[in-house]
Amino acid sequence: MLTPFEKDGKKFSGPEEAVHAYLGSKEKPVHVGDLEAVAISKGFVRSRDDFVRYMNMFSIELTKLRIKERLSPLTIMAQVVSGVEDIDTATNMLYERLGEIYDVYFPEANRKMNLETMAEMLSEDPQRKMVAKKMKVRDSSMGIEVDDAEISMMKSYASSLKDLLVLRTKLVKYVEDTMEGMCRNLSALCGPLLGAKLIAIAGSLEKLARMPSSTVQLLGAEKALFRHLKTGAKPPKHGVILQHPLVSGARNRGRMARALASKIAIAAKLDFYGGEFIGKNLLKELEEKE
Repeated sequence: MLTPFEKDGKKFSGPEEAVHAYLGSKEKPVHVGDLEAVAISKGFVRSRDDFVRYMNMFSIELTKLRIKERLSPLTIMAQVVSGVEDIDTATNMLYERLGEIYDVYFPEANRKMNLETMAEMLSEDPQRKMVAKKMKVRDSSMGIEVDDAEISMMKSYASSLKDLLVLRTKLVKYVEDTMEGMCRNLSALCGPLLGAKLIAIAGSLEKLARMPSSTVQLLGAEKALFRHLKTGAKPPKHGVILQHPLVSGARNRGRMARALASKIAIAAKLDFYGGEFIGKNLLKELEEKE
């Protein structure tokens, strides 16, 4: 018999031991009608106050361990993928601002730079001669002349931008490795970043695996859905899965979104319950429908 106080006649030394026995045993706990009376009659506790104190500690420890069981590297990955989105927002803002600043100084080169080029070149030396030499353009410019303070400021700006891009690369690599190790089907079907984003929005891989495809299809479109329910506005056809190239490039996005959502539901179940790897086949079936 398993109770919060003993198992098969052997008393637990404390709530921690009891909790581990509860979680580690395949035996179904026996629910006794009056646990307090049983605990006192067997000498496990001496009074009602002792009983209440023990059960309080037992409940807290049980809750802690159950929460811990729910956590996994996927929990961290969900936060990391949100961090990648934050970095994308920050880098785009910094890129736009630095571009406006550098455009005043050297517009001829600035208009030929993308984000990565700007971060790399200007973090080393933003002066015209150096940039013109690397980009193979003339160093004569219609831009204004600046002093060392402005040059130093632009260099610092670009260095911060470069550091963010380096961090983003590391985070993306972490997401890719984690998805490949734990969610191969979902990663092959959606790509690691989109797959991780779906897990993050759903709350966990388990929750995603238990969702019907109609819910998967609208993940990330909750605001539009509630607006539809509240005001009667046009209902959303897709959520974050719009980022999948097969959906964004489809003639009929709604139909492709439904097809992709059904495949995602299958892939998530296979990954969570330990099924075979068929992610590439799922993707191929979708591509044939396009």
